[in-house]
Amino acid sequence: MKLAKFQKQFKETMFRPVREIQECEDDFKALFSEGDISLEERLKVYHNNVVGSLSEVLRVTFPLLENLVGEDFLRAMSRDFIFENPPTSACVHMYGAGFDDFIKTYDPAKSLPYLVDVATLELALNTAYYASDDIALAPDALAQVPPETLGDVVLNLRSSTTLIASPYPLESIRSFCLDADNNPAPDLTEEHTCRLLIVRPALEVSIISLSEDEFEMLRLLQDKVPLGTAVEKTMDAFPTFDFTAFLQKHTVLESFTSL
Repeated sequence: MKLAKFQKQFKETMFRPVREIQECEDDFKALFSEGDISLEERLKVYHNNVVGSLSEVLRVTFPLLENLVGEDFLRAMSRDFIFENPPTSACVHMYGAGFDDFIKTYDPAKSLPYLVDVATLELALNTAYYASDDIALAPDALAQVPPETLGDVVLNLRSSTTLIASPYPLESIRSFCLDADNNPAPDLTEEHTCRLLIVRPALEVSIISLSEDEFEMLRLLQDKVPLGTAVEKTMDAFPTFDFTAFLQKHTVLESFTSL
């Protein structure tokens, strides 16, 4: 058997449920002797190490989910995710992308719809933490742009940024999970409007609450809409939008990259 074919079969075996290991045993019998430990048992050891390691990566990435559903539930959900979404990179820091979408289809979590947005928040925090460094927009950068071309400028959000809109009080859920003794359980029966900016301006990740007009403006900029058009569209939807205050706030927060 060629090495590439063996590696492919071995990987596929590792990312199948452990109960199916016996079905794959014949594929490897010609390559390995049984010895004192059966081939099936040895394959199970590798399988447990691979799945266990990736489950631990997800547990570390999603501590809020673990607080909400418990370790056993998270591990069961993680295993099913791992079988459908094996890593595509040797670096596992970012492993778990798409876990929020997976939860939407995970039947045991159907009665807990807020888990999806909590997972989205945790992914955003993880993405921000490991995002590449970039240079923030200088306070006087836009002042250097000729007035006649200012409206054509495209302001790019930092590589660490994620915008999240949710009907659940994500900040209250996070506070409760991190310190349940000193924070009340959030009321999930009430209607909420949660709009957040996740960004890492320096070494620490920040969670910033946004107003509706502010969120819309950032969303347009994230979609590469030129500055003049983004301001116009935001003011059409929110006539009281204060662009000067918006720009000052997000220049201080270092939400944008340098031009």
